[in-house]
Amino acid sequence: MDFSFDCVNYRRQTPAELNVSHVNSWWRLEPDLFEIHTKPDFAIGQRALLIRTPQGNFLWDCIALIDDATVELIKGVGGLAGIAISHGLDPTLTLVANSVAG
Repeated sequence: MDFSFDCVNYRRQTPAELNVSHVNSWWRLEPDLFEIHTKPDFAIGQRALLIRTPQGNFLWDCIALIDDATVELIKGVGGLAGIAISHGLDPTLTLVANSVAG
């Protein structure tokens, strides 16, 4: 993975722009453990883990793309009881929480 950064050509992408060029992939790692990864890699290439437990589902870390399909899949496996993040200032936390709540 190339972590070089081009300060001259850098610009933010809106969620709508990201939706056009990226998609989330899901992998079932274990019966109750899923990995969600945005493709092609975006930002630092982060991925999230969705863990299903009898006490509810938990998301470990967040991903840059919160699209309708991902929200529906998360709701389809029972929604979220909680989110744990490894980076305290992760801006996608609010997007995930607002999208999946309810």
